[in-house]
Amino acid sequence: MHSEPPTLATAPAGKKPLRLKLPISLIVIGLLLGVGGIIGFALPLMSAMSGGESFEAPGTHVLHVTEPGPWAIYYETTAMSGGAITFSSAPPNATVAVTNGGQPVPVASNTSMTMTVGSSERHSLATFDADTPGEYQIDVAGGFSPRTFHVMPDKLMGAIFGAFGGCGAGVAGVGLVLAGVLVLIVRAANR
Repeated sequence: MHSEPPTLATAPAGKKPLRLKLPISLIVIGLLLGVGGIIGFALPLMSAMSGGESFEAPGTHVLHVTEPGPWAIYYETTAMSGGAITFSSAPPNATVAVTNGGQPVPVASNTSMTMTVGSSERHSLATFDADTPGEYQIDVAGGFSPRTFHVMPDKLMGAIFGAFGGCGAGVAGVGLVLAGVLVLIVRAANR
């Protein structure tokens, strides 16, 4: 028996083998960055709109804080209930006071934030820092009829930065996918 020495498979004369490692790597990394970017965009925004408590005011609400951090107080301006939409203007002459263990907590007026949660629209009224865990008493007073207020961890700035980071990862992912496709096309054309 006569055996031929092993030979390497080669492309037909004049054609180079198509190298796929780089373009496929770029495409896969780009897709992973794109998916990570979408998640990185959505999660911080969803987190910023969760973790709050609703209460009726004028009146008093006791907030149980387990982790120190900034909090924001919102009033509801648009809500859907029983198939009807109700609209409310800003509460006139609303005042907010916060105490912890009987000690006043500094409250800052902050009317710059708006969020939509489900079918309700909320506008910020005030913010405060809960420096220690414990019970915080929130007193909202004013000459307005009872309405819904919300107190939530103030994660909006972190959410905005997280969303920008997610967008950046998504854009980088799209760029890598396009680069991978371009490298693949160039290599196929130069075979």
